[in-house]
Amino acid sequence: MNRSKARAFTLVELLVVIGIIAILVGILLPALSKARRSAQTMQCLSNLRQCGAAFFMYANDHQWQLPFPNTTGPDGRQGLWYEVLDPYFQSMANTRRSGVAGEYTYTSYKQCPVVDSEFSLSGSNGNSDSSATGENQTTEYARSYKMNRYLMHFNGLNGGTSLGGSAAKITQVKDSSEFVLLGDGISMDDVGYYTSGTAGQIDNGQFAMDPNFQPIFSVGSISPGNESPPSLRHGGGCNILFVDGHAENVLLPTMTRILNPPGKTVKTWQPEYIDVTGKPVYLNVVTGRGVTYSSLLTADSQGLLRNPNMPLHWSELGKITMYVGSGN
Repeated sequence: MNRSKARAFTLVELLVVIGIIAILVGILLPALSKARRSAQTMQCLSNLRQCGAAFFMYANDHQWQLPFPNTTGPDGRQGLWYEVLDPYFQSMANTRRSGVAGEYTYTSYKQCPVVDSEFSLSGSNGNSDSSATGENQTTEYARSYKMNRYLMHFNGLNGGTSLGGSAAKITQVKDSSEFVLLGDGISMDDVGYYTSGTAGQIDNGQFAMDPNFQPIFSVGSISPGNESPPSLRHGGGCNILFVDGHAENVLLPTMTRILNPPGKTVKTWQPEYIDVTGKPVYLNVVTGRGVTYSSLLTADSQGLLRNPNMPLHWSELGKITMYVGSGN
């Protein structure tokens, strides 16, 4: 009985096999990377919808008032969206921690999974870390979801130059399916880890976002402040939760913006308004008076036009009064 002798691979055959494997890996890796990014986009949209449900439950418990988008409300942090939604996520603040870190929970529902996975936020001095007393100034400081800063009233107290305002109501918002409530804002994936005193990185920690601020440090005596612009982290688009509760990935024309110069330069969306020549108009400088706060600023009185490259609604000038100037 003849037995076939085992034949070893030749060097050429081995190289051919290695070459085929390398080609397959080259084909599969981009596909896997694309699938991963797509899954993160879907998870982010799911997070935003859950945030939307929490917003509606909060509004239902407060005569349809929305929480405040930032800390410029009449009572500072009281009523801030990032904190008041926690009970609706069935989460509690860690009272062992000090300062603002003891006032809110650190949950994945309030973080984009792109940022969460890239910087391992869930395990970095988060809410479950009993040894962490204050807020971690690298990973925990970042807030990737940010609320539309124009969803509140500013009352123009003390001649229009002092803090003070009241909550906006869902029932006041027209075109709720196009009116931005919450979404992707600038965070560490855009500007890197936060380090104290590093220009531009303060945008990490903002609770609100705004496409309408002047993308330079100051114009005359008016400073643009530190509000974060939208972040385009999902395939060049931004995930947005709208006031009617639906969330989607939105792709719009972009512009270059400087963050809190001399800080980072990023691509983000264009502002909401233009003038009759088509030039972008930034809401913090249209009055030209050098004031910090203004109430009942109307589009008609300023000759503003809707920017066709920004079909989403951020402000309701003259209806939901707007805030002008700096603030967190």
